[in-house]
Amino acid sequence: MKGFKGKTVALKATFNSADRFPASTHPDTVATLVRSLKSAGAKKITLAERSGMGITEEVVRDLGITDLSSSLSFDVNILDRVPEEGWIRVKKPDNHWKRWSLFASIFRDADSIVQTCCLKTHRFEGHFTLSLKKNPSMTSDITSNWWHNLIRVLYVGDIEVFVLFLLPGTEVVPLVERVNDGSRHLKQALKDPEIEIKYVSPQAAPSDFPRTSEELAEYDVVILSDVGHDTLMLYPGEELYQIGRNRLKELRSFVEKGGGLAFCGGWLSYQGHFGHGRWYGTPVAEMLPVEILPVPDDRVETPEGAVSSIENPEHPILEGIPWGTCPVFLGYNKVGRLRQGATLLARINDDPLIAVWEYKKGRVMAFTSDPAPHWGSSFAKWEHYPRFWIRTVKWLAREI
Repeated sequence: MKGFKGKTVALKATFNSADRFPASTHPDTVATLVRSLKSAGAKKITLAERSGMGITEEVVRDLGITDLSSSLSFDVNILDRVPEEGWIRVKKPDNHWKRWSLFASIFRDADSIVQTCCLKTHRFEGHFTLSLKKNPSMTSDITSNWWHNLIRVLYVGDIEVFVLFLLPGTEVVPLVERVNDGSRHLKQALKDPEIEIKYVSPQAAPSDFPRTSEELAEYDVVILSDVGHDTLMLYPGEELYQIGRNRLKELRSFVEKGGGLAFCGGWLSYQGHFGHGRWYGTPVAEMLPVEILPVPDDRVETPEGAVSSIENPEHPILEGIPWGTCPVFLGYNKVGRLRQGATLLARINDDPLIAVWEYKKGRVMAFTSDPAPHWGSSFAKWEHYPRFWIRTVKWLAREI
């Protein structure tokens, strides 16, 4: 064997199951290849495997490969246990996966790849698959949360709970008088075969919103709409008095690593109603393409209706959307200047309505009105409302 001196080698056998040869690569074949590669001067040899019909660790153990690796001093890499950073996203226009497939980086990083043959019939189809059958195990098992092929969206906000307090005697009894579920509009709009959405209400967010950037990495896009700073910053119950992760910093880290964020308006967004939003000066404010104003109340109520206008109709988010037919908005959050490098897509009363930019490896959109009532009451009924939000999510996820 020539050409292996001083090189790292990724060895790919056929261990789809623990069935003996010829169903699987014979251990003697692996031993012969390893000895030959070592004789040729290979610096490091790693056998990388993922079984499709069994638990990979058990398959390689039952076939004697685990013991063989110890006696011949080569590594065994169980691809089922490889973390996210050990995979490469591969996207091709002719790929049958709509978004991307994941390829094990060990095969990219190795100086050489050596594959064994698989000369047997396939039990379901009755024909020879040669060596093609084992190549799929170089890619990921798409059943795990972070490697499936849908755009995963985490949506938080847009529910109002009205509470009536009764005072019978000396007791104060809170009663839920009314719940306005404004989130139903955006949830309905994002019903798309390429999108999977998880909704968390503001009432549940203190306990249910992800606490680390690693947990957030299960999603491609996060949408925050009419939800206050304290909802995500503070923890519920006894956790409030304990040291914990700053979830706003974790959200910033998520975007820095390539995640998408849509930050939408409302009475509890930006600075909000009497400053109850409190987003000014936060790690989230740092990521926005517009500046949050340091004012006690940034709401602009427009019960007469405010007309919006488009600044960049060629942007992918707005492509194919006749914005001239967009209904009026009943209010918005007034923000400051556009940050350098950001793109303004739309205005409302000469103020920014939609702005986007790239933040580190991620993408962020600021939408200063509300995708839900009351500010967005007519907007949510617009026929192009679903297309706008689907294209927004796809742009934030780098799919368009």
